[in-house]
Amino acid sequence: MQQEFDITDFRSTHFNPLVIYKDFRNNGREIARGERAQLLKRTNAYKKSPWMLPIKLCYSASEFILSKTLMADNLIAVAR
Repeated sequence: MQQEFDITDFRSTHFNPLVIYKDFRNNGREIARGERAQLLKRTNAYKKSPWMLPIKLCYSASEFILSKTLMADNLIAVAR
């Protein structure tokens, strides 16, 4: 029996500029999961710092554009 699903929503969210930078520096070689987790922790800490407000505004604008063009890191599909 074959099941069919209707996609009710599809979007992308989040991106980590530190991982993108590291990917660029590694000539496209994949970064180890542990190192990615550390970069995510650093990025989250930077987001909370009041000193990073100007950069946070640029980050938010970039994330918005990437999400709207379905180019952010996480893809979400809702189907029924």
